[in-house]
Amino acid sequence: MSTYLLFKWIHILSSVALVGVGFGSAYYLYFINRTRNNAAIAEVSKLVVRADYWFTTPAILVQPITGFSMVSMSGYSWKEDWLLGTYALFVLAGV
Repeated sequence: MSTYLLFKWIHILSSVALVGVGFGSAYYLYFINRTRNNAAIAEVSKLVVRADYWFTTPAILVQPITGFSMVSMSGYSWKEDWLLGTYALFVLAGV
């Protein structure tokens, strides 16, 4: 397997983890907050923070590393319009 293909797989898997954990966290927080049970809300919130720490944070770090590596290997300019749009969307999603 080439280095590019390895980075591509890591990039895709980290994006799946990022989106999956994000949607899962939002789902659980939405429904637990509707119960108005403070003890349950606190416990689920702890678990969501833990999931973000274990899965989301590494994915947020891996995405730009693998993305920039693939751009370098493929010979694209860093200033391609579609890449500038990608950078903007990544920052917007983080905000």
